Order: sequence, then C-alpha cells, then structure tokens
Amino acid sequence: MSINPSEQASIPGAEPVRCAVIAGSQRTGSESARIGRHIAARCLALTGQPAYLLDLAQTVLPACESDVPPDDRWDRVSLALHACDALVVVTPEWGGMAPAALKNFFLLCQNNEIAHKPACLVGVSGGTGGAYPIAELRMSSYKNTHVCYIPEQIIVRGAQDALRDRPQDERERQLRVRIDYALGMLVAYGAALRAVRRSDSIDLARYPYGA
Repeated sequence: MSINPSEQASIPGAEPVRCAVIAGSQRTGSESARIGRHIAARCLALTGQPAYLLDLAQTVLPACESDVPPDDRWDRVSLALHACDALVVVTPEWGGMAPAALKNFFLLCQNNEIAHKPACLVGVSGGTGGAYPIAELRMSSYKNTHVCYIPEQIIVRGAQDALRDRPQDERERQLRVRIDYALGMLVAYGAALRAVRRSDSIDLARYPYGA
C-alpha cells in the first residue's frame, strides 16, 4: 500500500513528527515571520503536532563568538530544537543574501541540535527574487550543523500579498498546494531520518565537523 507523505504522521502506531519553523528575519513584523506562522499552522494540520516557531526578531539570540559561550537564551532554543525531527527555514532576501541573524542561528547550532535532520528552505521576496538566499544556505550552512536539506523548496514572491485569508489567484492556489506537498515530503524525511540518527553509523564525537 502506498502512503502519501503528508499522511505519514497519522499512520497508527507511527511516532509523530514534530517540526521547527525558523523565521529568519531580524526585522519586527516581517513578512517572513507572518509566512512562518502560516507554515507552522500547516505543519500542525499535517502532523497533528504543534510546530516550534522561532522568530529571530522576537527571540534575539546571542552573537556566536568563539570566546563567548552562548547564554540561556540559546539554551532554551537548543532544547526545543533537540526535541524536533525536521525544520523549515524561512529566509528573506536582503541584498541577495540571507540575513545576519539567520546565519548566526546556524553558527550557534554547535551541539548537534539539527544534525541529520531534514530541512525545507523557504525563500521570501517582496518582488520577484528570493532564490539567492536558498542557494547560499544550501552551500554554506550544512557543513558543521550536518542539517540535511531536502530537494523540495518554496519561494514566496510578492510576499506582502501572499498567503493571507484566501488565495488571490490560481498562482497562489498552486503555491499553497506546493507548500503542503513540500511539508508532506519533509514529514516523510523526518520519520525516515530517525533511523539514521539512532543508528551506530553516526559518530559526531569523532567527526563533529563536515569536511
């Protein structure tokens, strides 16, 4: 019997998958945070589990500096991330780049919080951009965190008008369908990668850094 990925979490006896949604903008009241809340609601609908939502404008994290250990603000986030099976990373495009607060988030993930967990990237643009931060994060943020980006990704363009009460046109209707599809795939990866994390193949104490 084939299983739709979005139904994976509701299979009788299956361990529920819990998602973390990282809203990567450091700007208060950002479109990224609003879209992150929309995605967190869809995660709840698909998995039956409340998503952990981290808004980097509301939770200002300490700067990652080699000689200054993270404080209790990061300790609380770290514990929440350890309890999650999958991540959605929502990133705005600032000057063609991911914002500093989001890059700092990945630098703080030094205790295997997201290691060998799947992540889905969501780009956000007020215009027609949004692709560059996704390429940047795929290239640079996985090395020491060991996060596993899935092939699916989402770009929300014209973000100020998107994902509000009801679809404004067929293009947005298709965007909503694609978001649910990508999240369904993420949930399936989240369930599958548990076996990897629980296996004897991983030795993060010996190999904490990507090559």
